[in-house]
Amino acid sequence: MESHYATQVDPERPNNSHSFVVQLVGSGKRVLELGAASGYVSEVLRSRGNHVTAVEYDATCAEELASRADEVLITDLDWLTFVNDLRGKTFDVIVAGDVLEHTTRADLILRQLRYLLAPNGYVVVTLPHIAHGDVRLALLDGRFPYSDTGLLDRTHLRFFTRELVREFFVSNGFEIGEMYGTTAPLGTTELGIDLTTYPSEIVRTIMEAPDSDVYQFVVKALPAELLPGHPSLDDSSQPVPTSPESLVSELVALRQTLTDTQNEARLLRNSLARLEDENRTLQAEGLHSRDSYLGVLAELGEYKARVLVAEKNREETMTRLVNEMTRAYTAETRLAEVEDERRKAILVRQELKSIYNSRTWRVGRLATAPVRAIKKLLS
Repeated sequence: MESHYATQVDPERPNNSHSFVVQLVGSGKRVLELGAASGYVSEVLRSRGNHVTAVEYDATCAEELASRADEVLITDLDWLTFVNDLRGKTFDVIVAGDVLEHTTRADLILRQLRYLLAPNGYVVVTLPHIAHGDVRLALLDGRFPYSDTGLLDRTHLRFFTRELVREFFVSNGFEIGEMYGTTAPLGTTELGIDLTTYPSEIVRTIMEAPDSDVYQFVVKALPAELLPGHPSLDDSSQPVPTSPESLVSELVALRQTLTDTQNEARLLRNSLARLEDENRTLQAEGLHSRDSYLGVLAELGEYKARVLVAEKNREETMTRLVNEMTRAYTAETRLAEVEDERRKAILVRQELKSIYNSRTWRVGRLATAPVRAIKKLLS
């Protein structure tokens, strides 16, 4: 049963998403934290006896993270390679605090988390609430004031209401076990809304609307019961679809190729800048050494050509990368369809089994036995 969201006056549920996360994770677990940043949450989870693996995009956080988590993985979640990077590892809890709304492929990321969960494992996710009363009042003024943090963080790519949160989890193979909300009264968020500038009737109407003061949703979700690989699925006779490993491997290789090409282009641009400076110096000195000047011009031309080749390779690699990511997305979509078809087939088999074992079916078979015998003789 889904829980009601918390309020500030509830001493058991602090009005802070990080506190919710810590409470929902508990202690003594294998924890994977996505988007760990500098590791402030990882450090708290670790202090409670959890073994924490931290995943972060920003490589500059690696050293600080290493001192606060047990293991560190630097990768971009949007590359969809983290499951392959963590191959062979499973986790009791996967935490994604204020991270999925920043990704371009949130659905596929959430769907892939199932392959990293241990039996009885679950995810803890926090998501911003786009329908907070302050956002509604800003929209009445025709404004959508992006900022560096908060509800309208300019790097948010997905927006959520309570209903969209439910849809997000259910459509990607999870069931919501618990759902809470941190609150912020109207006029107290970073949007700087002045309630006195709005008609009192409008303010009152928005205040009375459901979830108008909810700032963030905090969700504990478990894999849906009939998902392949879930411990409650007792029919092991059917093959379990797996992630298309060949696509994942190819994406990893392409990412490395792109990184190498970008590094090469950067080095070439640095060399080009140095040669151009040397060229300007020689011109300023009146070209006392014509041979040296001609040599610089030749080397300059060579580096310019190499930069053009490197840039062309980078563009071609990016094009290939987009194509492969599209293929991966198509494969993941088909995988979801196969899982859904398999779930329906299991339900049909269960219904048929129930019918075959029913007294009505056995009596019916007995009653029609003479008719079937006659039909067999006539045929």
